[in-house]
Amino acid sequence: MEDRHSPMVDQAVLERFMREGHFGRHIRRTRLLYQERRDVLLEALRRELGGFLEPSPADAGMHLVGWLPAGTDDCAAHQALQNAGLEAQPISAYHLAEPARPGLMLGYAAYPPEALRQAAAQMARALVGVRGVR
Repeated sequence: MEDRHSPMVDQAVLERFMREGHFGRHIRRTRLLYQERRDVLLEALRRELGGFLEPSPADAGMHLVGWLPAGTDDCAAHQALQNAGLEAQPISAYHLAEPARPGLMLGYAAYPPEALRQAAAQMARALVGVRGVR
């Protein structure tokens, strides 16, 4: 038989955690951490891929879109990055029809600043063959 009741102990612990302000502090710390990581990635992308990949920052979240020049094959860019050991999903994978602009979905929340800087430099090297990047 299946139990369809909420776990009372878990709910009580969560309620206390929130009532005592721990959840709010956690959210504030996490937002600052993700903001720092986003800013590091934006700066690294501009330095390493400026003129080719245009990062589109968001005010919140754990991902940003790196827009590619018109006519660039974002699936080829994805494959080049994957071959280099990096992961960035092509924007076209999120569209039923051809997207208005090619791009890559870039996650940053799980990586420390130095790893993001290194990844941006790796991206620049990996994308050389995709369309005349440096």
